[in-house]
Amino acid sequence: MEKDIKLQALSATARAYFDRGVYVQYDQLFLNRSGSVREERRQKGMPPEYGNRRNTLHLDCSSFVYSVYYQTFGIELEADQTAELIDLENIRVFYHVNTYEETKEQRDAIKKAFLDELRPGDAVICRHQGEKNGHIMLHVGDGQLLHCTYRAIQGGGDYSYVTGVDKREPYGGIEEAHIEDFFKENPDGTPAWGSYFSRKETRFAILRPYGEDTPVLPSAIARVNGMQNLVAEKTCSVSAGKNVQKGDEIEYFVEVFNKDTVVREVDVTDTIPEGTELVRGKTESKMLLAPYQKGSFSYTVKVTDDSRDMIVADKCVINGFTLCPLNTLVGKHLSCEQKQAVANVAAECDCESKWLYIKEIYKTAVGADLPCDSLKELMGEMMCESEIDTQVVIPDRSGMRAMLIPNLYGGKNMQTNRAFAPVRTREVRACDIEAGDVVVYSEDGTSKTAQAWLCIGEGKFASCIGTADGVKAQVLLESLLSKHSFFVLRPAQTM
Repeated sequence: MEKDIKLQALSATARAYFDRGVYVQYDQLFLNRSGSVREERRQKGMPPEYGNRRNTLHLDCSSFVYSVYYQTFGIELEADQTAELIDLENIRVFYHVNTYEETKEQRDAIKKAFLDELRPGDAVICRHQGEKNGHIMLHVGDGQLLHCTYRAIQGGGDYSYVTGVDKREPYGGIEEAHIEDFFKENPDGTPAWGSYFSRKETRFAILRPYGEDTPVLPSAIARVNGMQNLVAEKTCSVSAGKNVQKGDEIEYFVEVFNKDTVVREVDVTDTIPEGTELVRGKTESKMLLAPYQKGSFSYTVKVTDDSRDMIVADKCVINGFTLCPLNTLVGKHLSCEQKQAVANVAAECDCESKWLYIKEIYKTAVGADLPCDSLKELMGEMMCESEIDTQVVIPDRSGMRAMLIPNLYGGKNMQTNRAFAPVRTREVRACDIEAGDVVVYSEDGTSKTAQAWLCIGEGKFASCIGTADGVKAQVLLESLLSKHSFFVLRPAQTM
């Protein structure tokens, strides 16, 4: 029974990533632009349920397998890229190096030894020709594999940080396969291209990271007992880039989809977040969902305490399983009159200095004296260099850094800083930006190529070099990910 629960938990966790659909995307570089392996690269702190309409979870093949083991057993593998994973001899139970001279009889014998050793819960890994990269998949039983990949035929799944083109996979990044797909032969008996014996691959192996005495995490057991074949998410009316203040309302939405072939009972119990009070709706629901039916409910709270940094909604329990926390930033924002004043002053301001242009607008429009006298000083205040060729958002929320909007930072050379925000953004959307926000970016990480744009409302941006609206403004936001680094400030939070 103990062995069964281990396999059930691992399979349920892997399937949960698969069930998030489009909210889990393939991206090799999103969490590590420089190619160096770092803890921050892997969203191991992010269970599959993190992926929803508000958040996109980004993984590649090895971070998917890494995350499944971590979320199921709390196992942290000693490596997290295929280049190092395949060489972990302590967890490697099968290993073959291709000579490309194996006879069909020899290949059949190697395949048989491979399949005889393969067990549910194992990871199957290979290295491609040239040893430049490889691929790893999770075996969930009966030869079925789950892996994170992109569909080359459709050209989706990975953002191009060079061209700024987002090739988002419309079906999500997790895919099913079968182990026999990787031992296919041509009609003449030679290895098919892409098989483990083809010249595309140099070697392949089976990894077994957990044993009989490895305990299953309580959260993984709860996922098995209560959430198998159910897909649930909790979202709210405030987008990830917006903040709330005292008196503002937040509407929470809880939705459950039954992917099972039988009727399922669903018991949802939520708790009003601290710093708020219930104004409409109810926080619990009992649903009886037919196969492939969705059920939902919502409730609205009002913010009563704005002395905290976040409104944390972290106690939504569905069939005994607790969903991921849903955080909303607390902070001041400009009034409608102040937003209009900012737009009016921006139309008349003729300052030719990038940062002083924005300072002058804020001083004239709302009487706020923003710190720093140049973009060079501003960037030095906001970010620090790491030991590799990237920059890191400084997590300290004091002074000027209190203007930073969590998650709304990134670029191809910006590291994720878990102390500040668990993940940086994959896309900066217009709905995340409000009038008065400042977008700062650099082409190469220096102040020489840095620019600062002030949102003046209605999707328009102003700077000392001109204005951007309509398509131009959209291109500005979409191009941010291809920059070296960028971040978004909301000065009103400190006013």
